Amino acid sequence: MPHPVYLDTSHAMATYLICLVPILAYILLLRLFDSFRLIRWGVLSAAILAGMAACVAVVAAGYVMQRQALTAAESVWLFPLLEEAMKAAVAVILIRRRNIVFFVEALVYGAAAGGGFALAENLIYVICNPGMMLGTALFRGISTAMLHIGCTALAASLILLYKNMYHGGRRPTIVQNILCCMAAALVVAIHLVFNLHLLPPLLQLVATVLIFLSLFVALGTYNESCIYRWLDHSITFDIQLLTAIRQGRLTETNTGEYLLTVRSQFPAEVFFDIICFMQLYLELVISGKSRMMLQQAGLDTPLTADERQRHADMVKELYALRENIGVMGEIVLRPILRLKDDDMRIIG
Repeated sequence: MPHPVYLDTSHAMATYLICLVPILAYILLLRLFDSFRLIRWGVLSAAILAGMAACVAVVAAGYVMQRQALTAAESVWLFPLLEEAMKAAVAVILIRRRNIVFFVEALVYGAAAGGGFALAENLIYVICNPGMMLGTALFRGISTAMLHIGCTALAASLILLYKNMYHGGRRPTIVQNILCCMAAALVVAIHLVFNLHLLPPLLQLVATVLIFLSLFVALGTYNESCIYRWLDHSITFDIQLLTAIRQGRLTETNTGEYLLTVRSQFPAEVFFDIICFMQLYLELVISGKSRMMLQQAGLDTPLTADERQRHADMVKELYALRENIGVMGEIVLRPILRLKDDDMRIIG
């Protein structure tokens, strides 16, 4: 039987463009998840490209494994595991590079990596099946995109949650480790069940959308509550501490008493840099948190060129001071300033 071919070039182009529909729709919906305007388009683009690269790597690995004469049963569970592992690796890299700090970022950038994976997969599928009808390409593209976007966003959120369990020197309990393993297995299981096509295609698509939509709503609500608690609880402490430093009353506070107990461990100039670092850090964090609250309320105004330059100079000075105080200085300040990833993110 001869291999089917396109009737004309416009049909081919339309089929390729259809592959872009899910990822374009996803980008248009980003603002709904980002009421605090945390998303950076450069990182988003990198996540999409990394997802596409992960798909190419999976296709190459699949070609090698197929040559090993895998059975159908082995392929059914092996490929979902391989695909989810590769996409999760992208999320791990983004978290390690501190591009993902908040849960909304895990949802969005994880979904971007999954969308990039789906985009590459759909393009490869269309190229290998040039006679595919437009409706089939659209339906299949949306179905697989929803699967990859949902699974990768969920995986990124779980990885971030597990990473946060280690904050402050804590270690996850045995129960938490078991729950995280079960959650990871759930992601692979969802992919596996999708590939088995146990439901009619339309019903399977609806079920996939509902499952991930409910998970995203739950995680999105949890993210909003975490940000509000972080803003409400920490900004009060930050303002009080900054006021004490500016008014020369730091020694009258518990923080000041704590610093006096470790003062003898540092040369005078290093201890002075520690105080300067605290003041500059608090100024930048309070400014960043205030900007976030204004943005969320729709009252934010763009910074002027002079304000942006002043902010950049302050950030540069902060990192110079951080270099001066060294690791021991950071260890001393950690109980006071926390130096958490979310604080450092909004500083710039």
